[in-house]
Amino acid sequence: MAKKVELVLYSKPDCPLCDEMKEVIKEVSALTPLTLSTVDITGTTALEEKFGLDIPLLFHGENRIGKHRIHKKVLFRKLQKLSGKEKL
Repeated sequence: MAKKVELVLYSKPDCPLCDEMKEVIKEVSALTPLTLSTVDITGTTALEEKFGLDIPLLFHGENRIGKHRIHKKVLFRKLQKLSGKEKL
């Protein structure tokens, strides 16, 4: 059985790219088990300095798996690999 992949999305309000990535994640979540935590970088100086204009950023643990845009098929393949469902 595949394990649920835990993702963290760094984003901010009124960000069209962030909304686009959230929609892709939502579509993929219907196909493979995942949990998503969203971190709003606004108002946190350290996060704003660290990520600034690079959002949205999608992480699995310390590994960045998406930046700005990610295609549904690419995210699905990455999650399959992370969950142990990928066939070699």
